[in-house]
Amino acid sequence: FQEAFAGDWPWEVATAPVVAERAHAPGYAVLLWFVTRLGDSESVVRSLSWLAHLAGGVLVYSLAAKASGRRLVGAVATLLALLTPLATRYARDATPYALVGLLTLASTVLLERALRSDDRRPWFGWAAANIVGFYVHYFTLFFAAGQVVVLLALGWRTHKSQRARRRVAFGVLALGVLGAAVALWGPEVIRAFLMSAEDNQVTQSVYPVAPGFLSFVLEHLRVLFGVPDAAAWLAVPLGLAWAVGLIRLWRDRPVLGALLAVPFALVLVLLLASYTLHAVKFGGRVYYGWRWLRPYTPAIALPLAWLLPAAWRSPRALFAGFVAAAALVLAAWTGIETGVAFARPAQVRAAELLHEEARNGDGIGVLPAPFYSVGWSFYLHERARDFVHPGPSIWDYWGREAGDGSQSRRVFGPIRSFGLPLESLATHGDVARLWVTIFRERLFDRPEFDEAVTEQALALFDRRYQRQKRFSLPFMELVAFAKPTFDPWAS
Repeated sequence: FQEAFAGDWPWEVATAPVVAERAHAPGYAVLLWFVTRLGDSESVVRSLSWLAHLAGGVLVYSLAAKASGRRLVGAVATLLALLTPLATRYARDATPYALVGLLTLASTVLLERALRSDDRRPWFGWAAANIVGFYVHYFTLFFAAGQVVVLLALGWRTHKSQRARRRVAFGVLALGVLGAAVALWGPEVIRAFLMSAEDNQVTQSVYPVAPGFLSFVLEHLRVLFGVPDAAAWLAVPLGLAWAVGLIRLWRDRPVLGALLAVPFALVLVLLLASYTLHAVKFGGRVYYGWRWLRPYTPAIALPLAWLLPAAWRSPRALFAGFVAAAALVLAAWTGIETGVAFARPAQVRAAELLHEEARNGDGIGVLPAPFYSVGWSFYLHERARDFVHPGPSIWDYWGREAGDGSQSRRVFGPIRSFGLPLESLATHGDVARLWVTIFRERLFDRPEFDEAVTEQALALFDRRYQRQKRFSLPFMELVAFAKPTFDPWAS
């Protein structure tokens, strides 16, 4: 959301440091910039994600129903793709992942069509979908790489026929167009990942402690299947049913099966690279890349839906079909629960509380500071665009005039320190009373950041301050710390 306000013109937004430092491609930020010309309310800004989410459902239905010849398969695959927690979570956020899911699915449909026909238009449609996907989020290249592997493998197997050679020629030409588009933006990609590496040196301090790699992968699969953490064991039978469905799908529609399976296999390579980089470079802490899995929800939905017709014909597949039906019910329940979770509005209420409770000279701190300081300043300034990004480390906030017409309060915050725990914040000389805003957001039943780091910072405050007030909100806490008064006559 903040990236859309990083410049006055699309080019300024596309090349802004805030877009680069998170290793996000500029496309979605530029789209949001245009959307904010219509308004910057939550419903308007999130509309892109909702529209992409719904369009992806239409595309899943079309693909599954045509491939199987059964509307039931299309309907079940659509419900699975739309209602899993992973899909609903990013359908309600102002983030690019729902649009990335739509574009990667479109590229799959177009490539499958191109490999079945002599029409050149699907080839260039496939290249266009991948180019737009690349400019929306760089990690779509992993998905495109899986498609290229399938394209090269099929081209090698069938290269002797004249029709196949024509298709390969179209494919090579489309790959050239895609490669040229990536190369043109290459310097910005390098800049983005260099800035992201520097940013991670700061943010890694609040990432969760790394588990074993197998546990790391299984946790991502649990989220992809839509299984709650309390019933994580259900990912095992779901995974087996999915494997059976994928084998049947690959047997019935080899090209489509390969286009779903190979990019999915490559995402494991991405997870391995991410795990190794973070665990080695960041002191044994890792980043859970659940959002990277959003484009792969159709690869889960279609094989599970493919099992249902087979379950009626084959007693051996009956159990797998039952598991697929159970997956639909489970995904729908947890997905709807995720979609309606009351999380973000808590920031508005917390800002209102601070406006009511803060006194002249108070300070405001944020935990974990590397992620929430900038967004928090936006709500404290009542959605003033000037305070979205970049936010200074210490800013002055002028509240409304008091009832007697006197000058409004002067409040410092959110005071931001990248070095956690926040020793510099706890000993700030100008702040007699400090409000600490604690974000305890959970994502897919797990804390998004290591809560032990927050507790260490709070323990430091307890040594130097006294707790005066505490407010509990959904996913948030507000704690007021005051410096103890010094009594010279006390023993």
